Amino acid sequence: MLTALLAFAATRRGSDRSATAASEQTTTAPATSSQPAPAGRPNASQLQDAVADYYALLPENLEQAWQLLGPDLQKGGYGSYTKFWGKFKSVHAQVRQADPARMTVQVIVVYSTGDRRPVAELHELTMIQNADGKLLINRDKRLGPAKVPGDG
Repeated sequence: MLTALLAFAATRRGSDRSATAASEQTTTAPATSSQPAPAGRPNASQLQDAVADYYALLPENLEQAWQLLGPDLQKGGYGSYTKFWGKFKSVHAQVRQADPARMTVQVIVVYSTGDRRPVAELHELTMIQNADGKLLINRDKRLGPAKVPGDG
């Protein structure tokens, strides 16, 4: 699984970006983002909501999820993106913390192919706002392995 993530990361420019992270939701987000465009700098809750909205779409709604990525993460191309996410039966994430001053969110991402034990990683996502104020995930840095949430 980690090899697949690293292969996807290799399609990106720069060594600090890895495979796009994934996120666990306890509730399903609507098809369109419920987050209003933040006025000025977003707060921690808005950053967390944007990340949760993105990961709630994975791996089933790739076209919608793609629209929530910034230009740096889209540089790898939509074909590589769909090939990467198409390997997973489920993707879950748990937001750990958000830092509005740095526009970053730390999240534990859990990937499952369904045929073996899930793999968890800690990622730091860098957010940007587009011209309309919509929050986008622009960079994804893998910080290392993580414990699968809820796994004794």
